[in-house]
Amino acid sequence: MTALAFASASFAQQADKPPVPGTYYSAKDFEWKPPLPFNPHPDLPAVEFEPGKFLVDDTGLPDTPEQIAGRAAHQAAVEHAKALAANPALAEAERAARHAAQEAAWKATFLAGFAPWIVMDERDGLGNVTTSASLEEARKSALLKLGEQTAKDAQAAKEQVAEFARTNAIGLPESWTDAEGRRHIIDRIGPQGTPYIKHGHNLGSAITVGATNLWPGGPLGLGLTGTNVSIGLWDEGHVLTNHQEFTQNGLRVSLMDVSGSPVYNDHATHVAGTLGAWGVVGAAKGFSHRARVLSSDFDYDFQEMPPVVGTNAVRISNHSYGYNFGWRLIGGTWYWLGQNNWSSTEDWHFGYYDDVARTNDMIISLRRRFCRCFPLETRIGMALLPNPSGTGPSTVGAGNGPTRSVHWTAARKGITR
Repeated sequence: MTALAFASASFAQQADKPPVPGTYYSAKDFEWKPPLPFNPHPDLPAVEFEPGKFLVDDTGLPDTPEQIAGRAAHQAAVEHAKALAANPALAEAERAARHAAQEAAWKATFLAGFAPWIVMDERDGLGNVTTSASLEEARKSALLKLGEQTAKDAQAAKEQVAEFARTNAIGLPESWTDAEGRRHIIDRIGPQGTPYIKHGHNLGSAITVGATNLWPGGPLGLGLTGTNVSIGLWDEGHVLTNHQEFTQNGLRVSLMDVSGSPVYNDHATHVAGTLGAWGVVGAAKGFSHRARVLSSDFDYDFQEMPPVVGTNAVRISNHSYGYNFGWRLIGGTWYWLGQNNWSSTEDWHFGYYDDVARTNDMIISLRRRFCRCFPLETRIGMALLPNPSGTGPSTVGAGNGPTRSVHWTAARKGITR
């Protein structure tokens, strides 16, 4: 009211001056009507009551329907505010009602605009909502079908390998054991005629990777032992199942693929011990020393894995082997396993997403809760390994390809407590 009284005395003096930029308020509805950045009535006088703020004398103009409604709403709000101030319980009830209304509005917005893209029922091929049981059954069926297909692929691959062994110029056999006792097999023939030579890689100790921290008495307080866990193991041969580290509390290592007498293998037995040795000899204690191990050789790994992980509740498996490319020492002689028509200095298999990586991803995608563990050496192969004779190129070796579903593990050698 003071501002209005002050302004009314100056309207006549300001009427003949041109309008200037600023913030303009209505004299008639000063208390409730928002200001404008310009004079809505340039023919009416205005007075600057604060720097940059002007009051427009619109008191002589007739009310518009919007002004009448706005004035009534403002007066109602003033009366409502007085009522709330006089009654705290009413004020709290209104606050709660506003909060509930806002929550409901947010929920409606979320359900309409966001939830359809975030929370979606999984449906089968007919559009029916699936259940956990139906999903598990569908995945098992898909894994068994995949196993049938990989079995056919494995048989075709073996036939290609047999033909390669008969005709290759350097006389590579289908399989052999090197001077260190490690078994090698030609697993398949690549798209450019390259043999995929598979052999085992050694693992580091439980101390190296910190597994002891997880055991009972470890600093993390987790007390993990592997009890009631089944671990799949594919390796270059059969595990010596009657070893003292595997016979405590019953036979804890089972062979999955034996028909006839098993061919025991040192590397497979060592890896099984790394996974699940009981600890009869304390230094030999395995990572999951109370787990059970289901073991097989690596000859038909892709053929065997789908049905095993689909029907035996195996959620993790170990594969301490891989493929060799580039320069390899075979029978005392160095051979270049790359493709000279592609490159004489780098083996193109490095990082190549081949059918091995693709099949890995297919199995894990169907099983969902299945982790395959490969040593990192499998992937990077023999990096920048020169031909020791000095007569050939250096090479970058390679492994299974950059599958995203596989868990890669690495351990340094020679580390002591």
